[in-house]
Amino acid sequence: MKKVLGLLMASALIMSCSKDDNNNVSKVDMSKLTVGKWYFSGTKTTVAGQSVNQPYEHACTTAKDYEMYGTNGTLTGVEYTSDCNPMTYTDTYTVNGTSITSDGSTGTIKELSSSKLLIEYQETVNGVKFTYEQTYTAN
Repeated sequence: MKKVLGLLMASALIMSCSKDDNNNVSKVDMSKLTVGKWYFSGTKTTVAGQSVNQPYEHACTTAKDYEMYGTNGTLTGVEYTSDCNPMTYTDTYTVNGTSITSDGSTGTIKELSSSKLLIEYQETVNGVKFTYEQTYTAN
């Protein structure tokens, strides 16, 4: 989903930055994950030790795109168009330890509080490792 945008931006805008290997989560507190709406905040993409932070740009000026993790394993997301019409999608998700899987992708929950969610995804393209850290806020 959103990591494709990060991949494109990283390819064009590689900048130097320090890598943060913090892993503050040892087991996911599902009550925090299912707290309500998680608003897209931004993506940090790291390629070959170089990182770029890309703030998430909401297309609608009066509403923010978000995802909600239901207690029943259902993921519901809403993305608003530039004229603020909502486009809703649903999927399922599973959590195993700190791993979260949805839409065929598995990531690692690196940070989870009542106000912040950070999920890291990794992939290798043509032998090059890409790491995406997607940040969400609950307010």
